[in-house]
Formats: sequence, structure tokens, C-alpha cells
Amino acid sequence: MSANRPSRGKVSRQFSGTADTTADAFVADSLPYYDWVYFSGRLPKGVTRRALPMLSPESQMVVADWWFLANFEPFDHAKGGPYFGFSKDSVGFGQAPFAPVPLTASTILNAEFADVVDNAILEGLAARHPGEWMHITSPPVSFQNTPQTEEAIRQDIARRLEVLEQQIQSLPIRPEAINRHGIGGNYPPSPVDTTSPRLLLKAEKTEALALISECRSGISSGASSKAIAGLWEKLKPYIASLGLFAAVLLGEALKGAVNQIGSDLIQHLPDLVQMYDNGANISQLIKTLVGLG
Repeated sequence: MSANRPSRGKVSRQFSGTADTTADAFVADSLPYYDWVYFSGRLPKGVTRRALPMLSPESQMVVADWWFLANFEPFDHAKGGPYFGFSKDSVGFGQAPFAPVPLTASTILNAEFADVVDNAILEGLAARHPGEWMHITSPPVSFQNTPQTEEAIRQDIARRLEVLEQQIQSLPIRPEAINRHGIGGNYPPSPVDTTSPRLLLKAEKTEALALISECRSGISSGASSKAIAGLWEKLKPYIASLGLFAAVLLGEALKGAVNQIGSDLIQHLPDLVQMYDNGANISQLIKTLVGLG
């Protein structure tokens, strides 16, 4: 069952109390236990698997669809290669990483959420994703699977930063005119430490890419973990802003209320989700790196 395996935007954590709706909330009245935690731009602190049924239907849809978009892409036989005998619609998690099989969204979502999310919600989500799908194979699946040595973590951060650079580079920018207001339109753009739901302005995108380049250079030159963490802290607000924008866009899409601007951007939603998930993994890796330093 895929629900018992790691994937993007999902890690296993130990808790020491009864699960609440968020990963960092519990009541200390029971024995320690492990549970899967799902992360998204709407719930950056995460939500435990056992808490999913307690969320509103809309929040359940966002969590499930965010996870789907973070882990799957339309099936491409050129990427997928031969099937090696695996039957169609057999999920096959972890069985053949270099030979993904074509899957339907219904199969995928039910394998992950059937026991915690209402079937009507899952089938409604599946209808939004017709056709055949396959696992995304890069970057690596999960921070949780990363070897816990300093050198291995540095290599994984470098690999993920390269992917993050490509992800942000491929995103469109927010037109300057949308960010201006008042007489003459001469007000400055919003400060970079905001997490308002929007795309980046051209200058912000340039700054974000420059910070990624500095982080990558720091990794390759053997800079201290604290120096790398300092650069990453400057970059995190951009990731948070884009993640929140993706969460708002996904919420509008699920409600069928996407306006013209949103409908033009909906094609970038998987890229935004995967970018945010990659950034969240980098954050966790850097925390671990600092702890080892």
C-alpha cells in the first residue's frame, strides 16, 4: 500500500501524544507513536495522516491534490521505458524505479488516501486529472531517505539546489504593473520578506536565483554550514511566497473559481508545488547539516 511508503511532501515522525490537526500539536496522554505527515503551501507545518478525516473537505482536497501534483506527472513512454511485465494500474511503489508503469489518478489517490479521505472527494480529484500518470523520478524522493552524514547531506543539498534553480528559472514573473498602485503608480514593490500569495517580480526572481547560486558555490567550496544556512534564510521567503501562491491557486482550481489570470497560470501549478516541496526538503537538510556542524 503506497500510504506506508515515503514520497515527496510526506515524512514519518514520532509523536508522544494524541494526534491533532497539525503535526506539531498533540496532547501528551498516550504512548509514543509514528505517523505520516503531509506538507503543503497551505499547511507548511504539516498535517498527520490520522488527522486528515478531521479536516474540512476543502482542506482534504488540497492536501491530497498537492501530494498528487508533487509526486506524479503525465505518463511519457520515453521517460517510462519498458514496463518489465508490471500490469497496468498496478501501483508498484518502489518495485521498478527505472521502469514506471502508466497509472490512473483514481488508482494513485485511492492507494494513498482511501482509508482516510472520503471516496467522493478522491473521485472528484481524479476527474481533474484524466489520462495516464507516472512517478516523478527527480529530485530524490524524500529527505527522510537521505544518508545522515555531512558529506552525503551536502551532496543532496547541492543536487536539490540545482533542481531548484531550474524550477524557479522556469516560472513566469509577476508583471510590474500588477504590483503598483496609487497616483502615478510609483509605490515600491512589496518587501521580500512577505509571504503574500503572488508570483515573484523580475527583480525578486533575479535575487532568488543569485542566492541559489551563492548557496551552490558555498557547498562546492566547503563553506561552513552556518554560512550556507544564512544564505538559505534569505531565500526562504521567496519559496514561502510561491508556495502560498500555489496553495491559493490550487484552492481556486478545486472550487472551479479560477479567474483569467489564474487560468493562465494553472499550467504552472505542478511546477510550483514541486518547487515548494523541493525547497522544504532543502530546509530540512540544512537544519540537519547545521546540527552536525
